Amino acid sequence: KQRGWLRELPVIVISSDPGDAYKRGATDFFSKPFDPDVVNVRIHNIISLYDRYYTDNLTEGLNRKGFIRQSEIFFHGKKDKTGYDLMFFDIKDFKAGNELTGIANGDQVLREFYHDLCEAQFAPILVARIEADHFVCLSQQPEEGYDFLNEICSRRYEKNGKTFQLNVHCGIYHLENKPMAISGMIDRARLAEGFSDSEYGRAYVIYDH
Repeated sequence: KQRGWLRELPVIVISSDPGDAYKRGATDFFSKPFDPDVVNVRIHNIISLYDRYYTDNLTEGLNRKGFIRQSEIFFHGKKDKTGYDLMFFDIKDFKAGNELTGIANGDQVLREFYHDLCEAQFAPILVARIEADHFVCLSQQPEEGYDFLNEICSRRYEKNGKTFQLNVHCGIYHLENKPMAISGMIDRARLAEGFSDSEYGRAYVIYDH
């Protein structure tokens, strides 16, 4: 509990005396004697509950909490964070298009955009939908530059006779070797994306001070 592991690691206590197990942070408790089949079912349910806590219901990929968690795991023990990017994608005016063409069609477009990011040529390490029509990626910095983002950010999707022409803007934060929470990296990439409207003809803006 002192190390913060209970945020990710559910603990089940099996004992003849519950004591203050729940006060100490236990997720569940079984009194002895116990039925192993019942324990297995409860373990499965608890793991599923924790997985859903980090999963986006629409895409079935990571949500914001899951992205932060997996990024922290990825960088644990790494002394050098340079050479990595955090990208923030914002689908512009998606709500208006969603209302015109139907929520079901819009949800399918969001799912497909998520999968397109996962399969993109820059091979992101992690991808997540963190809210509504906002997505983030953790990736290695591409050697060939970022012009490939122009194609990703102008995808066209056909759904049930409806056309979605996406206008996506991207902000990029180059990771630095200094203490910073993953949420702070997301904020910097998002801040850069906010300037993309003033950069005519470019789908992305790179954060600088």
